Amino acid sequence: MIDGVEFHADLVVLRTEGLDIILGMDWLRNYHGNISCRDKTVTLINHIGIKVECHPQAKTVCSLEAKTVEDVLVVCEYLTYSLEPLQ
Repeated sequence: MIDGVEFHADLVVLRTEGLDIILGMDWLRNYHGNISCRDKTVTLINHIGIKVECHPQAKTVCSLEAKTVEDVLVVCEYLTYSLEPLQ
């Protein structure tokens, strides 16, 4: 949720400090994301048409609420994996 409005995202857990979430260009496109450097705002429209406009507030742009990893349903678990590049 962003400022009380629901937005869906498929997240990957990263073991980094200081970053809560990274939302990429595809996610922004899906929610009609508009970043205005002049106005210092980020505007999004969710899947049912609710518009959210976020303004900078100290170090946070918007208030985010998320489920814990344990609360996310797993469709399929892979018991084996490889870090080798695909060829």
